[in-house]
Amino acid sequence: MSRAVPAHLAAIEDARLEQAGAAARTARRNQPKGLLVASGIVLLITLIYVITAFSSRRSAMQSLEESRDQAESALQMASELQALRSVAAANPREVGAASLLRTRVEAAGLEAGLSRPVSVPKTRNQPNTALGSVLYKFDYEVGDPSLSALLTWVEKSVAAVPGLEVYSLTIRPQPNSWSLKVTFSRWEKDQGS
Repeated sequence: MSRAVPAHLAAIEDARLEQAGAAARTARRNQPKGLLVASGIVLLITLIYVITAFSSRRSAMQSLEESRDQAESALQMASELQALRSVAAANPREVGAASLLRTRVEAAGLEAGLSRPVSVPKTRNQPNTALGSVLYKFDYEVGDPSLSALLTWVEKSVAAVPGLEVYSLTIRPQPNSWSLKVTFSRWEKDQGS
C-alpha cells in the first residue's frame, strides 16, 4: 500500500529513492564475492593437497618398514650362511652328510602334512674307535595339531634316509596340539680313520 506523496515533496522523494538505489549499488560493489569464492577454491585445493600428502607419507612409511624388515632378514640370513660356511669348512664330510639328512627329513615333514616346517635339529655324535664308526644323533622337537601327521613324518623320515633309526620318541599332549620329541640315530663310517 503506497501513500500518496504531495506534489511539492515528490521531487525530494525521487531524489531520496535515487540516493537509496545508488547506496545499494555501492554496497553490492563493496561486498567482494569474488574474493570469497577465490579463497574457498584455495582452501579446497589446500585440503586436497594435505590429504594427498598424508596418503603419500603413509605409503612411504609402509614401504620403509618393509624395506627395513627385508634388510634385517637379509642380514640375519647372511650371518647364518657365514656360520654354516665356517662349519662346512671345518668339517666338510660331516656337514655334507648331515645337511643331506636334514633336507630329506624336512621334505618328509612337508609330505606328512605338518602345519609348520621342521626345525634344524640338535646334532650329537659318539665315536666308536673300536668299530671305526660314529653314531650320529639328531634331536628334533616338533609340535602339530595332528598326531597322525607327526607319526607319519617319523615314518617317512626313516624311509627317506638309509640307515636312519628312531633312537627315542616322546609324545606329549598340549592344549591345542601334540608335542613330539624324537631322536634319530645313524651309524656312519668314521672319516678320520
